[in-house]
Amino acid sequence: MRLRTKLLAAMLLAAVPPVAVSGWFATTLHQEGLRASIDELHRRAAADAASYVEGFVRGAVSDLRHSLAYVALDRFEGDALVQALRLLYLVSPRTSTIVLLGEDGKRLAEPVFAGDPDAAAETRGHEPMDEAALARFAAHLPLAEALSAGAAVGVPYAGGPGPARVAIAAVYSAPGPASAPAPASAPAGAPAPAPAPASALAAPAPARRWVVAAEISLREVESRLAAAAVVGARGVASLRAGADHHVVAATAPDPPGTLVAGSAEVPSLGWTVTVAQPAADAYAAAERLRLAALFWIAVALLLAAGLGLWLGGGVSRPVAALAGAARAIAGGNLGQRIDAPAVGGDEVDELARAFNHMSFEVAQRDAQLRTWARELEARVAEKTHELSQAQDEILRARKYAAVAQLGAGVAHEVNNPLTSVLGLTQLLLMDRPADSPERRTLEDIETEALRIREIVSALSKMTESEAAPREIVALGEVVDRALELAQDELRAHDIEVVRETNGELPTFTGNRDRLVSAVHHLVRNAVTAMRGRAKGTLRLKLDHVDRKLVKLVVADDGTGIAPEHLDRIFDPFFTTKGEWRGRGLGLSEVYATVAEHRGKVDVKSELGKGTVVTLTLPAVRAEGMLA
Repeated sequence: MRLRTKLLAAMLLAAVPPVAVSGWFATTLHQEGLRASIDELHRRAAADAASYVEGFVRGAVSDLRHSLAYVALDRFEGDALVQALRLLYLVSPRTSTIVLLGEDGKRLAEPVFAGDPDAAAETRGHEPMDEAALARFAAHLPLAEALSAGAAVGVPYAGGPGPARVAIAAVYSAPGPASAPAPASAPAGAPAPAPAPASALAAPAPARRWVVAAEISLREVESRLAAAAVVGARGVASLRAGADHHVVAATAPDPPGTLVAGSAEVPSLGWTVTVAQPAADAYAAAERLRLAALFWIAVALLLAAGLGLWLGGGVSRPVAALAGAARAIAGGNLGQRIDAPAVGGDEVDELARAFNHMSFEVAQRDAQLRTWARELEARVAEKTHELSQAQDEILRARKYAAVAQLGAGVAHEVNNPLTSVLGLTQLLLMDRPADSPERRTLEDIETEALRIREIVSALSKMTESEAAPREIVALGEVVDRALELAQDELRAHDIEVVRETNGELPTFTGNRDRLVSAVHHLVRNAVTAMRGRAKGTLRLKLDHVDRKLVKLVVADDGTGIAPEHLDRIFDPFFTTKGEWRGRGLGLSEVYATVAEHRGKVDVKSELGKGTVVTLTLPAVRAEGMLA
């Protein structure tokens, strides 16, 4: 036997058996650990999904019961009762319908739902309903359970082409009737009935129990189940409440083969969440590990054989390998490497290692440069967007400042001759008797001159600096004063004021008079928009954001503003009124006042439905206040 063959056989016997045994043993241990980890992953995914399902459903029931605590349904009748139910329906977009039932299961009011939720902004996000869907809802309604326990959850069911749904119900206890029905009159000549005992007269009327039932869309649950499925491309997640009631989210309609699954109970509902995956997908990593072990055992065998052959070889092959690798790098394959065992002597081996290191570094540098280029591109796009927004705001501020400065100059020039005109007119009025035909003309001149002076005064205020006196201001006091100033107009046009305050509001620093004037302008604009309506409603909501910002929302149900006018409503002298009743400076003064206080004005309006104006101002930090 030749020495080259003997050396090859010795190397194979010395290298291959230990590598094969140790590799197979390590692979078996890792496969078992990996399978256990995958099973635990499925169990945890199912447990997390079950916890979410329980929180979602219980949250829906809790929201319904809390809403019932704040809405006195027994105080409403007819259309008013339906509107109260509609308020409960609009509270949560997940609600598909809501209905009020008696203990006998009969409807006490028309059910509230939307056949086409996208047709109106307030119902957008709700699921559509029709008579067939109402019938399915009624069939799954847990009426008896709700009457027994106070609240109940049904089983999930298919809601037609849309997502699965579940019916929930809560008992609303209404006080009994104020008086019992009058008894039938006794026939003539019959003895009068005996009077009722005093204790019976004093007993309170029995409470009426109503059931408020709602259908909840499980679209969010289906999305969460789809996310919970630790799927490859064919995983399944399901929610079951019995054999016939389930919600399934899967990326394949019929996952093949044996499934690896994890389940978790939803104890308070009696439901089960299962997350499953085909075993071939779940244990693909373990199978890849086994194949990798076999691969590397084969590689060890080949390396041993190659090393034996290499010992008898010359240096031509390593040189050719170096040349081929260099050509590959020149062709763009920057990660090209050379297997060190394939080269020749020590010097060539060192050269191969240096070449591999160089190739690795070049590839790393190229990857870093590409990453930096992508990050730079994203940052440039982000900053460009921010700059565009800032430029829009600057252009708007410059436009306002230019118009205000021009108005102030005009006001300065007009004020002096205006004073002369007004004074001379008033002197002429003093000389004219009450029945003089010229007096009415002079009075009209005086009225219009006073109106011009009012506009001049408003233009002057628009250019006043921020050095106006400031103090600690409470938003509620500002609103109170503004409503006092507008009370005559509110009464004259029969406008109802609805005011809502969200808890204790933080104070802020500002000029009280200017803020009162700004709110007064908003109230007057709302009154103007609601003129001619039989009964207008002005809503004012006082709120705060984490006690860092204070907000005032002024909403009316007037004529609204056309979309093409929204961008110009803050321009001085711009008005959307049918006739020129105002100065056209009200919203300009509001914008100037809020900007002076480092705040923000937001206006949303829809023709025929009304306008909502939101003022947001920074609050005073509590730690910055003196005791």
